[in-house]
Amino acid sequence: MKITNKGVIGAQITGISLARTPDPEQVQEIICLLERHGVLIFKDQAITPDQQLEFSRCFGPLARSPRVDGRVPGYPDVFAVGNSGGTRILFCPEHPDGPLDWHTDQIHRKTPCHTTLLYALLIPPRGGDSLFACTYSAYDDLDSSKKTLCDGLTAVHSPLGLMEYLSGQSHEGGEGQSYDSFPDATRWPLVRHHPLTGRPALYFGSHVTVGIDDWPRIKAREFIEDLTVHTTQPQYQYRHQWQEGDAVFIDNRRVLHAGTYYDMDRYERLLHRTMTIETEPPV
Repeated sequence: MKITNKGVIGAQITGISLARTPDPEQVQEIICLLERHGVLIFKDQAITPDQQLEFSRCFGPLARSPRVDGRVPGYPDVFAVGNSGGTRILFCPEHPDGPLDWHTDQIHRKTPCHTTLLYALLIPPRGGDSLFACTYSAYDDLDSSKKTLCDGLTAVHSPLGLMEYLSGQSHEGGEGQSYDSFPDATRWPLVRHHPLTGRPALYFGSHVTVGIDDWPRIKAREFIEDLTVHTTQPQYQYRHQWQEGDAVFIDNRRVLHAGTYYDMDRYERLLHRTMTIETEPPV
């Protein structure tokens, strides 16, 4: 394998076909590369849903999306992201000036996602890029008092936060200090440590993170918004301009990502997504 570094986050890997299941030595090498770079880009791939599943399965138990409408027929663990075939499952703004949804996959579930593999089948001629932010570096560059504050906080995550983003409406009863009105909310440390290295990283989403334990929601939302602005500064980002056949592998434990706008009325975009779950809770 040849590795081309993309900067503070991201590396392009050549000399490997995801159509062939990696052997144990390759799996270990990819695990180390993924932790080091956060995002791995494999160009010019041609893989079937079965092959995508086999690759992802090498890195942990598969995660199945709770959304039935996006599951690829015959492949419940492969999820279609985009607007192909009349379906609109986007995770990106529907207007050019819409806010980005910076997130780490499935943080609101009891078993968050470890890895995400995105495979591009249809790409618009313009727009629809994906942005990735390094939450290692964003944490490292906080001043000491902000680090100490973040180290002691527990963030609250709920799918209703994403629903608020999509609908533009606030969740009723969610402005106080209690988060009891958010069903099935999960709580994880705002600063987690990577299980391979112990390195600290910020761990949240710009919308799915609805609060911080023991903080009023308005104060918590303002804090998360400020943290999002800090974490997604250009110096922490890699921007991927998709081409058909690209496969992008993400370590959700140290990366935020977001989709960008494209003209959905003129163009189609389709990515197949597979995910693996963590076997231990974030700490």
